[in-house]
Amino acid sequence: MAKLDVQAYKDMYLKEVEEHLMGMKESIPNFTTENLHRALMEEMNRADEETWEIEIPDDKSLAIKEAEQRAIEFFKTHKDLSRTKAF
Repeated sequence: MAKLDVQAYKDMYLKEVEEHLMGMKESIPNFTTENLHRALMEEMNRADEETWEIEIPDDKSLAIKEAEQRAIEFFKTHKDLSRTKAF
């Protein structure tokens, strides 16, 4: 396991997670851009409060996959009630 600064984690990993989740948004329950933002913020909040570092697997693809899974779990448990449809 490696430790990475929150900003570096966001730039190197979460951008890819965001792109991949946007690509499969039709198959994710409760997907909204607001929930995507909240899920990514939740992921960054995993950082140690003192050092602002996040512990991640050494394998980048595994780290991305794990972050995607946590985001999908977030979507399953959080429904964006402010979501409205335009007619």
